[in-house]
Amino acid sequence: MSLEEISLKDKVGRLLDSALGECSAHASLKDLAAVIASRRNQLAKPMRVAFVGKTNAGKSTMMNAFLGEEVAPTGNTELTFNVSWFKYGEQPKLLVHTVDGGVEEEDFANLSNLAVRCSKNPELVQRIRYIEVFRPHPLLKVFDLIDTPGLHSFYEKDSKNTSELLADPENRPDAVVFLFSGTLQAPDMAALEQLHRDHGNLMTGLTALGVLTKFDGIAEWEKAFEQGHAVVRGIQDSHPETRRIFYAMIPAIGAAGFGAQVLSVEHLETIGKLAALPGPLCNKVIRDTKNFCEKEYPEEPAVPPSAARKDLFNCLGGYGIRFAIRYLNEGNPIDGLARDLAANSNVPTLRQLVTAHFGGRAYLIKSRAALGAIREAAFDKGQRLSGAPMEIACRIASAIDAVAADELRYREFTVLERYYQGTLDLNDAELRQLLDLTGEHGSSCAARLGKPAEDPIEQLVALAAQRQRYWREAAYRPFASLETQETARILAESFSAVHQRLARAAEHLQAARSLLAYEL
Repeated sequence: MSLEEISLKDKVGRLLDSALGECSAHASLKDLAAVIASRRNQLAKPMRVAFVGKTNAGKSTMMNAFLGEEVAPTGNTELTFNVSWFKYGEQPKLLVHTVDGGVEEEDFANLSNLAVRCSKNPELVQRIRYIEVFRPHPLLKVFDLIDTPGLHSFYEKDSKNTSELLADPENRPDAVVFLFSGTLQAPDMAALEQLHRDHGNLMTGLTALGVLTKFDGIAEWEKAFEQGHAVVRGIQDSHPETRRIFYAMIPAIGAAGFGAQVLSVEHLETIGKLAALPGPLCNKVIRDTKNFCEKEYPEEPAVPPSAARKDLFNCLGGYGIRFAIRYLNEGNPIDGLARDLAANSNVPTLRQLVTAHFGGRAYLIKSRAALGAIREAAFDKGQRLSGAPMEIACRIASAIDAVAADELRYREFTVLERYYQGTLDLNDAELRQLLDLTGEHGSSCAARLGKPAEDPIEQLVALAAQRQRYWREAAYRPFASLETQETARILAESFSAVHQRLARAAEHLQAARSLLAYEL
């Protein structure tokens, strides 16, 4: 079997199985075997994505919007107290992991009381290490999602819960969505750099997305996203390092994104009544949040009662309500409101970014981290042992080095790191080819060429050959840095592998056509 026919998963699996077999015969390698077994088990599980950020940045609200379900408790105060880990389960279940290593099953209805500071069971809450929440949601088949307390919380234990999770070699996330409200000041940038240093390079363009939240509370709400994008551009201009730290930075409104997915008939009726009010009266009702939720208008019977308005506000927030009223007043049908409001919240964009950027490279990200951790443990063992155990530990470390050096996908990963570090001298078209080739839009041959799957295979073969020639020539480009030349050689090799696979597929397809045509 050629190397091309052995998948990366098979290569890594065989390496880890062999390493475990060698360690099993020596008691002095028991803890190394435990590291290998743990990392191997993690590779078979969904990718872990943590929602991290400053206190009161809207992490729990965005988590609910991301899933389209109310899974995390929300509020206007510093609410989330314990780490909540959402996983797939056929039936809802709630497990509480305590600081002494115990695990207790709790009634699922108690989630809000266990995750927040204002708990009815403070003694148990203080003993919680993290909460495991199982739900039958399709996204949770692909990702474990982790809701965290705020960094730099007023309550020291809350921040500690998050920091310990990010540093825990057994449970640390594979990627993060970092949420912030307002803007990023110098102290915030220092905190991001500290996160990067302390937690295994989590804050990089390969493993981190930035999300600007709570920018919608401005007077000219219609221009909220215009301002949100302006804030993001300002941050990137003032702090160029954010282009390295984050794959992308986008504005998103969690409350509107979540509310659009759970709008009820009653909510739609309230929106319809508000939209039907005369303009001056409608503006008066929605102008102030407190009045909108509490004030009655007995002299104006067409105004919905305060209870209905408050329920609508809790569902959509101020931005969502204003969007909905304007949407209807512009003559749009009410049955399209939920779809268009969700799209306007930018939450679907966040979901797509997480799915494509993280999900498309999940095994690469996870396996590279796993092999790195195992190699570090093996190297440490090799330094402290002698005889056969030392030889085994060194052999495991060397085998990992060989896979990292020989496996093309890992070398592509190295190129991606250079891209996010800003050290590559490539033009925009070349960067697009780099991102396509390294899995930004999927791992199929067509996706790696940046083309639709339905394109004729003959065209894909020709394009792959053209790209291969282009990058071979680029490897000898005058005055290019050594790093850029090496990058070109790696990309040429990658396009060569894509071309070979496509050429073989074309041969099989031609043979199949001949069989179908019953040619003699």
